Amino acid sequence: FGAGWIDLISDRAILRNARNRGVRTAVREFALQFDDIPVGSARHVSGGVGKFGWRGQFATLAEFVSAACANELGLGTPSNPQPSPFTNPGHTGEPDLDRGQVRALVAFVKTLPRPVEADGGAPAARGKHVFREIGCGACHVPDLGGVTGVYSDFLLYKMDDPRSAGSSGGGDPYGPAPPQLNLPGRPDSEPDPAEWKTPPLWGVADSAPYWHDGSAATLKDAILHHQGMGKVVTKRYTSLPAADQEAVLAFLATLKAPPTALPLSNPAATRLARR
Repeated sequence: FGAGWIDLISDRAILRNARNRGVRTAVREFALQFDDIPVGSARHVSGGVGKFGWRGQFATLAEFVSAACANELGLGTPSNPQPSPFTNPGHTGEPDLDRGQVRALVAFVKTLPRPVEADGGAPAARGKHVFREIGCGACHVPDLGGVTGVYSDFLLYKMDDPRSAGSSGGGDPYGPAPPQLNLPGRPDSEPDPAEWKTPPLWGVADSAPYWHDGSAATLKDAILHHQGMGKVVTKRYTSLPAADQEAVLAFLATLKAPPTALPLSNPAATRLARR
């Protein structure tokens, strides 16, 4: 939901926000709170700054949709053909979807409505204030490039997870590739294994589980998962009074899917999911 709006955010807006973050001016509310929070890096890919994908692999919605067709659905497209089989590396075939079909899919995704911020009453209003005050809004920027309520800066951050073998000490958390495969190493242009793009928070109340691997079952779990470059804010959150911690969660609970979205408990949604 809202992917078409994200597609409208310009590279200039992302880079300007990264450059200006923490500038001390009288009009930047809470700017001084952000001084000890590291600034992430924009990922420059073909087509511009990466806004789509967990690691910002794609700059445009069209690239993102085309790659999803090939990688998630097994439907090759003119720009994203299916990989050749190991047993026949020279094999090529016609794409499963033609350019017109891909354009139609992109046009459809652009029409999906944006998530909303519901009225959560006084607790949520207090939580929204605390969210910004402790620095969550440094990375989860509420408004960017003319798009309101997106809550992301679309930058990459190292989010070390102490449970991961590859965290802090460097290396790949998935371990070395088996030597018999003779695979090349990770290119220097690729993000570090611990780097992840700040995900937009709009709709977050309806998108559990959280984190790139679904390891955070609740919103509080997701907050506590923030280590590495996000550990300063995590520490501030855990130091809050219990009432303020709950208020932040109440605010996040107002960032909901569009009202027209079918809930998972809806029989029609269940039928659609089974198709």
